[in-house]
Amino acid sequence: MKVIFTREARQDLADIARYISVHNPVRARSYVEELRTACLEIGAMPNAFECMDGSDISEIRRRIFAPYAIFYRVEKAGINVVRIIHGAKDYLQILERQQKPDN
Repeated sequence: MKVIFTREARQDLADIARYISVHNPVRARSYVEELRTACLEIGAMPNAFECMDGSDISEIRRRIFAPYAIFYRVEKAGINVVRIIHGAKDYLQILERQQKPDN
């Protein structure tokens, strides 16, 4: 299946690269490429990863790529990568806030 990155997911990748590059610019480039590849691999096995619990996010699945989590939806048009969030963050709150229609 085709994998599509939302604007927020693309920004997440840029932010991750920027954060890692402060300490190791070479690793930042290779790590973000590995993370992006993990996102693209979801297209071959979209239902292999767990569905999130919660009324506002139940249609979102999560793939762990430590220390980050890739959040995505399986849609008719393909895989929609919604966000890529560090596991130490309150990702439930971030995702629920993003799902609100007024945001």
